[in-house]
Amino acid sequence: MQILVQKGGQQLGPYTLEQVNEYLVQGSLQATDSAWHEGLAGWIPLNQIAGVVDAGSPVPPAFNPNAAANSGPSNYAGFFLRFVAALIDGFIIFGVNIILGFALGPIGAVLLVQPLSVLIGWLYFGLMESSKLQGTIGKRALGIKVTDLHGQPIGFGRATGRHFAKFISAFICLIGYIMAAFTQRKQALHDQIAGCLVVRK
Repeated sequence: MQILVQKGGQQLGPYTLEQVNEYLVQGSLQATDSAWHEGLAGWIPLNQIAGVVDAGSPVPPAFNPNAAANSGPSNYAGFFLRFVAALIDGFIIFGVNIILGFALGPIGAVLLVQPLSVLIGWLYFGLMESSKLQGTIGKRALGIKVTDLHGQPIGFGRATGRHFAKFISAFICLIGYIMAAFTQRKQALHDQIAGCLVVRK
């Protein structure tokens, strides 16, 4: 069963029943939020859908927040995986820029390669991370992908924001990148700005 949720004027999901119950326990969703799934005539409160837990009652073992906390964020991609993926992507973009430089000649290389490099980097990351792949060639090679804070795929707009936020991460002596090594959910600064996570598949 796939459940759509309306919250704060936005439509979220679709979520599985298990995801809905988990988000209720975490507080990301409320029992009074409107919900709909196939077979319903209209939107109803979440707590009226069969199988949805009452957030105020004892939590079933599968959704015990203490147990989740003890298990730790094991699905988040660590700094090393992300670093190696970034190296792979960097070599790919560098190779494309070299080819462009030869194709455009000396004058064209001086005038056009830098603007084209920015455009190529934007489209490479923006299009691939917002696609069904949810990641660049480097991320796919390392078995990681980009999601929103609920584990859902991101759109091109958010992928674009995440990409250009990397300039902020780099500008402050790369501290924005290093944050992925010690933040709770392994988020770099640009992940936090765009509301994204990088997780293992």
